Amino acid sequence: MAKGRDKHKAKQEAVHALGRGLNRRAKSHCELCADSASLKVVEISGSPFEEPDEQWALMICARCEGLLAGQEEPANTLRFLETAVWSEVQPVQVQAVRLIRLVDAVWARDCTESLYLDPEVEALI
Repeated sequence: MAKGRDKHKAKQEAVHALGRGLNRRAKSHCELCADSASLKVVEISGSPFEEPDEQWALMICARCEGLLAGQEEPANTLRFLETAVWSEVQPVQVQAVRLIRLVDAVWARDCTESLYLDPEVEALI
């Protein structure tokens, strides 16, 4: 059991080590909603890499971390996703599209219908 805990701890430390590069990329703001309060590095699911990589990690705020964990918010407070789905940063776009597809609102459906994704990005979602 300790072996699994050590492996998990090592992976968390590796994800945390991505912080400097992600902070530069994000310009000290949440990559989903642009908030600047208490940012954290989070690896998004589906990574093809064994080790944590900036291509599969985000710098996000506590609110967006809650969204990734399944916490629900009123649809009208998630309008920032309309901008995030157009991000040129692949992990941001992938996670934003995953989230906006879960929103049950007319604006979210309109956004996803007008969105064009490269086939390689669509395969990641």
